Amino acid sequence: MSATISELLIGFNFTMNAKTFLALSVGISSIICPLSAFSATGEQTTVSAKADVSTASIDAKAEQILKKMSDFYGGMKTFKTVMVYTISVQKEKKESRTTNFKILAEKPNKLAIAINGDDKSNGGVVAMDGKNRYLYTPRAGYIKGDATSNFTGSFKDREFAFTTGFNFGGQSLLEALLADAPYQFIQRTFNITSAKYVGAEKIDGFDVDHIQVGSKLDWDIWIDRGSKPWVRRVSPSLGKMVDDSSLTLVFNYTDLSDGKLSSDDFKFTAPKDAKLLTTFFSAPNPTVRSHDQPHALLNQPAPPITLDTIGGGKLDLASYKSKNVVVLDFWATWCPPCRQALPILAEVTKNYESKGVKFFAVDLREEPGKIEAFLKSEGLLINVALDKDGAVAKSYQVEGIPQSVIIGTDGVVKVVHVGFGTDLKTRLASELDAILSDKPVP
Repeated sequence: MSATISELLIGFNFTMNAKTFLALSVGISSIICPLSAFSATGEQTTVSAKADVSTASIDAKAEQILKKMSDFYGGMKTFKTVMVYTISVQKEKKESRTTNFKILAEKPNKLAIAINGDDKSNGGVVAMDGKNRYLYTPRAGYIKGDATSNFTGSFKDREFAFTTGFNFGGQSLLEALLADAPYQFIQRTFNITSAKYVGAEKIDGFDVDHIQVGSKLDWDIWIDRGSKPWVRRVSPSLGKMVDDSSLTLVFNYTDLSDGKLSSDDFKFTAPKDAKLLTTFFSAPNPTVRSHDQPHALLNQPAPPITLDTIGGGKLDLASYKSKNVVVLDFWATWCPPCRQALPILAEVTKNYESKGVKFFAVDLREEPGKIEAFLKSEGLLINVALDKDGAVAKSYQVEGIPQSVIIGTDGVVKVVHVGFGTDLKTRLASELDAILSDKPVP
């Protein structure tokens, strides 16, 4: 799950209980939202924003502090910290989960991250020495590849996201802090609309300035008042996208230093018995299916579907047999990877519409009004079928979303993909070309 998110933990209402969410919130790939996280009834909690930075204005003092911080980090050659990530849910009682990320970085492209969390499935490692990059997760094994030319190249890579387990660079602002000009990076990436100075405070004995920044995602940021304006704490507000005031995310930057690093800091030694892989997405993993793990529906008759659609229509899958190739996308507005995948699916299938391809986005358990508002905001004109009780998703063995399914004119399932991948556009076009030409799917 996870959103670079693809923004993990951005843009969704929770339909999960606190305990289950906490169990799943750390150490899960950002390209998929596991449905095992949801309550059996689909009951939703209601939540409001933690911080509301709504005025489109930038306070002069806040901007001055942010620019000073930006100049400090931009001029930094090396960076060391232990980032302590805590996610909390306050229901009948407060439940929290903490993950520590030991981070060493040297510009332009040396990076070491060691992950240690409450969950025993953690223990991932990133080691990039400027030439090679190693990514290790105890859930699968490790992969070796070329180092990316800069840090952003890794933050946007799905193998990296799988290893670190969530939108680690975006929400924590780590990616911005490692950029040459952090404040400009945040402006460019997130479109800052406001910045407000809250006041002077203390964190762990350090004097800090508290800033609220408004953009696509709002943050509370605490910055040292001394000669070295370290970012001590970052807390993103999910209120714009997540209707759940019981949820809090906090990233505390501890053990901060710009001291010298050695080449040994970026070395990697594979744990005993760890498997060398070419990619995590062909490796056995409970949240990812691949051609090495064929979905049970592949080459089977597609389960029947009869659903209402947005606008008062019907989806009767049987009516397309012998006439059309049908592409289904199981999704929801709260799922960050779904929000990335949906426009691409819509674009590609639109290009094949004249060849008889029909596309239906099958929404899971959401109210039509919420879906229509999302489609309008994104400018999407697509057919949306309403799987109100999740019964169709169950028949299609949907364990995580997005899940896309391509059904041939013979009514047989030709392709099943779970999760969002950066190659979606080219892959889908290639698969449709093969199916329409009655050739094997690549």
